[in-house]
Amino acid sequence: MKTPRACGHARSVVIAKVNRTLVGWFAYFKHSNVGTVFPALDGWLRRRLRRILLKRHKRRRHNGLGMAHSRWPNAFFAEHGLFSLATAHASLRQSVAR
Repeated sequence: MKTPRACGHARSVVIAKVNRTLVGWFAYFKHSNVGTVFPALDGWLRRRLRRILLKRHKRRRHNGLGMAHSRWPNAFFAEHGLFSLATAHASLRQSVAR
């Protein structure tokens, strides 16, 4: 498992490990016509990373992720270099359409 909640690796190390897998998945599935799968996978992965951050900050979550989405928005992960399958797929489709 690349994203265990109790992992002791730095955020950059976890993102680098996950990015290697995401880039490989994208290379394999990039020509598929499944526009809904990539955003769903991106969302699941960001939720998983938020859970790791919550665990590190010792925040208890009673109702799901609670305010973690506003504390660590999607842009936070983009700024830290998380590869987005949906963004890569959209840019690929745009370059092919031209």
